[in-house]
Amino acid sequence: AAGPYETGDNDIVLDELSYTFPIGKRTQVVVAANAAGSDSYVDTLNPFLDGDGASGALSRFGTRHAIYYLADGTGLGVTHQFGDRVEISLGYGADSGTANLPFEGNGLLNGPYGAIAQLTFKPTKSFRFGLTYVNSYNRDLGTGSRIANLRTTLANLTPDPLGIDRISGADLPISSNSYGVGFSWQLAANFAIGGWAGYTNTRTLSTLNGAIPRGDIDIFNGAITLAFPDLGKKGNLAGILVGVE
Repeated sequence: AAGPYETGDNDIVLDELSYTFPIGKRTQVVVAANAAGSDSYVDTLNPFLDGDGASGALSRFGTRHAIYYLADGTGLGVTHQFGDRVEISLGYGADSGTANLPFEGNGLLNGPYGAIAQLTFKPTKSFRFGLTYVNSYNRDLGTGSRIANLRTTLANLTPDPLGIDRISGADLPISSNSYGVGFSWQLAANFAIGGWAGYTNTRTLSTLNGAIPRGDIDIFNGAITLAFPDLGKKGNLAGILVGVE
């Protein structure tokens, strides 16, 4: 915020720019030019608490399973329905902050990215579950411990006990494979239970000139969610979430 003798910036920031269109009756395509979430084409299996800040959960962790954030950005997503009970979602998202930069280690295909695939099963109208896989490069989960978000942690350590400056810490190359399972079950009109469990294996691909060892990081997370739509009055929503980031 600008003080009484300062001038502030008058910037307009475009958040998401995307275009969605169908191919036939069972396939939908999302083309994302900027800052799109993978939830635009993937069922995050958290229908009541996933509100992207406008509604639903009050935190990123509560909004959806963190592995979905690895595929956010600029790219392409496709969802295809195999009948009424099974759908597949495929997508690729490059980091929107670097996707348009024409420098080495940046760009749509050469910079940070996440590629996601999910099979979603809908045995009944009230119950569905999914199996998710994400391969990512130079992307942090965005929730959890410092170890779970190693690039971000190293970039913001002040003072830096490893002797790494902020820029080189942010440049630590990592590669991750993430696996998740989630479900949502609406047991009554005003009560639903859901949750997820996930595992991410992250590999550090550099020692930053000997400052850190190369190796593997095992990240486990999970949550159980309870949602109470229309609690007390139509349009209300109460939610309880317990989990491990």
